[in-house]
Amino acid sequence: MHAEMLWTRQAFFDATYCYFPITFRPPPDDPYGISTEQLTLALRRCLVASPVLAPHAMPLLLEKLAAAGGNAKLETLAVLEEALPVFGREAALANESRLWEGLKIEVSVPLLTTRLGRAC
Repeated sequence: MHAEMLWTRQAFFDATYCYFPITFRPPPDDPYGISTEQLTLALRRCLVASPVLAPHAMPLLLEKLAAAGGNAKLETLAVLEEALPVFGREAALANESRLWEGLKIEVSVPLLTTRLGRAC
């Protein structure tokens, strides 16, 4: 594979991942009507746009899953939910132990249960 292609993929990923998770809150008088949800969904699509991004995305998403809490963890889980079908089996298997480590906690003690004090 050409070094330039690898650099371009890394540059694209770096340019988008630095905004993850979205923390933007529009001002009350926002004339553009851009919502946090719109930005979040657009960024999510960028992060999982192609299987070639998997080597860049998976390690950072799994790191975020292990370290984050609250909304950041929920957003990381949402990105992973969209990423795995796009990135494919190979990416999942290459990261299976870290993926399981991050997900098993959510399976046994879901974040929403902890945050809301009840099962959802």
